[in-house]
Amino acid sequence: MRLALEQAQVGETLGEVPVGAVLTLNDQVIAVGHNQTISQCDPTAHAEIVAIRAAAQTLGNYRLSQCTMYVTLEPCAMCMGAILHGRIAKLYFAASDPKTGACGSVLDIPAEPQINHHCEVHGGLMQTQCAEYLAGYFQRLRSKKQLSSGMHLREDALRVDLASLVALMPKSQPTVVNDLPALQGLRMQIWGSPQSSVPPKHLILCLHGATSWSYIYRDLLSADIPPDWCIWAVDLPGHGGSDKTKRGGELLDLTFQVKVLKELLERSDFSCIHIVAQDTGCELALHLAAATRLDVSGLTLLNPACADVSVRGSYAYSILSRRQFAEFLNDLSDGDVETTQALCTPYPDAGHMTGMLSRLNATVDLGKLPPLPAAKIPDAVAYVGPKQGQNFRLFQDRFKITFQESAMADTSIFLGLKNPLIWDGVFRQLRAHG
Repeated sequence: MRLALEQAQVGETLGEVPVGAVLTLNDQVIAVGHNQTISQCDPTAHAEIVAIRAAAQTLGNYRLSQCTMYVTLEPCAMCMGAILHGRIAKLYFAASDPKTGACGSVLDIPAEPQINHHCEVHGGLMQTQCAEYLAGYFQRLRSKKQLSSGMHLREDALRVDLASLVALMPKSQPTVVNDLPALQGLRMQIWGSPQSSVPPKHLILCLHGATSWSYIYRDLLSADIPPDWCIWAVDLPGHGGSDKTKRGGELLDLTFQVKVLKELLERSDFSCIHIVAQDTGCELALHLAAATRLDVSGLTLLNPACADVSVRGSYAYSILSRRQFAEFLNDLSDGDVETTQALCTPYPDAGHMTGMLSRLNATVDLGKLPPLPAAKIPDAVAYVGPKQGQNFRLFQDRFKITFQESAMADTSIFLGLKNPLIWDGVFRQLRAHG
């Protein structure tokens, strides 16, 4: 196994994933191999396959009976098949492979009773040394990528193909932020309005809810605004183009999100900020307004969500899979296939959704939120949604906000409970009411 580990090290120097294999016959080494998939452009050139081919040439026989293989990583299904076809008698592997291992980790091919040849398998020989070396290789590889990109990235971050999102946001300016201390190496995606020649002093900050991302603001991002204003639609961590983690619950924690956004705003020089928030993002907006030292001059609350299930309707309480999430979004968008597909795009597989789903199955009790200090209540607040129900009463009573009847009546025509998209027409109505 020490010789196999040396082969793994040779493979790393050649730019390969460091896995090494050795074949012996009567305690004599007859062949060695290391991964050559990259250098040979051959997906089958795993260390075990390379060693098996060399041993067969050495012996002049495609049967390797009485031979023993030593390999630093648990063989995959392909390599285990080759070991059995070669009639190798014994196999010793070091580190287990929880992703592709075929000797008990993912599959257990040697244990299949229908197979006509059985190989004696032993795992764990020099396991610690080989596992630590392989883990160190991947750490070194990540460090090189981070240095080349100029960004320090978290190891457990899951990323989505940004090009697929940019295609859905053609009128916005995408920016990636990862240098905020609170992000701890995560990347956060911000979609901005087209840049003006005048340095912006006023910001419209757009926050989405638990079931969406900044795609809902795509038309707002191209709205006609004064040259000294700009719009930022932020994909909150765990959503949209921002990084996700398989254990992503902490990314969706309200305290964490407030801290990230507070750092983002307070390193800017905007003289005033207007926050537009949708669904559960309204809760985040109110906490952020209370926490930041900057002047939050206005709030626009779009269909605020609370713990009143009768008001929230079908929101998220039975969503446990990507398929159910797509069905939920399809219902939310009135069967608009394009909208449903766009809202699902940031979540290409179940792993990207793990953290978000953990958040979706929790409710928000606005009655338990601390009231905004009088000095922190914005001068202008627009509430987009129905006047009836617990949502409106909680925001009005708990946060001591007085709503203009005319503003609610007009804007509610454009935005109903079943339509999550925020159209330019809604924004124009909000501007018309100050």
